Order: sequence, then structure tokens, then C-alpha cells
Amino acid sequence: MAEPTRLPQALRELEAAIDAEVDFAVLRAVRQRLNERLTARINQLEAFEVTLVRPSGDLRVVSGCLPDDALDSFRDHASREFALPRDAVLLCRGSRQFGQRDLHMSLADLGICQGAELTCLHDALCRRY
Repeated sequence: MAEPTRLPQALRELEAAIDAEVDFAVLRAVRQRLNERLTARINQLEAFEVTLVRPSGDLRVVSGCLPDDALDSFRDHASREFALPRDAVLLCRGSRQFGQRDLHMSLADLGICQGAELTCLHDALCRRY
């Protein structure tokens, strides 16, 4: 039996092409399975609306919120909606002001669900702004 190094160039190229196609097929299957799982997870979650209110009375309704969304990503929405610096946005619910430790918690963990109303404050004491 001939050693792989003595195979004609065409056979080595064919072998490499087969290996590459097998790798691509595996990657396609993994990507398809991942997309299916993500889609199933998103379908399990029911999107809801949250109302953002400024002390001035200006309000915005943010739709498409998911229970698994982190408060930090929701803070990004507030920053864009009210054109405020992201790091200076403070979110409050009732008398509770959400702090740094709450930013990575999910909306569900913080009790934020359909119809929730959050107050969006601008931290005037934020040294960066």
C-alpha cells in the first residue's frame, strides 16, 4: 500500500476536498441545530411592553422585551430613547433604584413584566458626563 506522501497530487487534493466537505457539513448541521434551539427558546418566551417615564412626564413604550433580557440591555434602550449618556442612566421602579449589581440580572428576576413602569433618571453626578 502506498504511503500518503507518495499519492499523486490529484488524489491528495481530492482527499483534502472530501475532508473539507465533511467539515462544512458538520458545521452546517451544528449551525442549523443551534438556530432551531434558539428559535424554540425565543418562541417559549413571550415578549411584553415596558413603559419608560422621565420625571418631566415624557414617556416611551419599549416593546419586544423578553424575560431573559438583562437590565443592562434595557438600560441601552432607555439611553437611546431619551438621548441620554448610557452610563449616566438610572432606572427606578417605585422606590427601588436599580444599581450596578442589578445590571446583569434578567428582567424576570427583577420582577419586571408586562405593563411595568420604570422611571428613567439622568445621574447628574456622574463624573464622566
